[in-house]
Amino acid sequence: MPIYQLQISVSELEDDDIVAQAFIFIAASYETSSSVMSFTLLELAINPFIQDNLRREIEDVLEIHNHKVTYDAIADMNYLDMVVAGE
Repeated sequence: MPIYQLQISVSELEDDDIVAQAFIFIAASYETSSSVMSFTLLELAINPFIQDNLRREIEDVLEIHNHKVTYDAIADMNYLDMVVAGE
């Protein structure tokens, strides 16, 4: 079985290239996050039943976690995960 070697040429990045790539990463993540939040808030406004269930879950979970928003507290919010994921 032949072994193929991949030759990759590495070119130097200019400062402008690095800044441009960083800007694209930030802009892309901002747009994605803002779209998800916008559509989620719209759905919550249209569906007060879901909004009430979500509020109840958040209050219950924060009560368990001493009213602190931590990674573990958010990980315990299963309904929140379903709402944001659109399930």
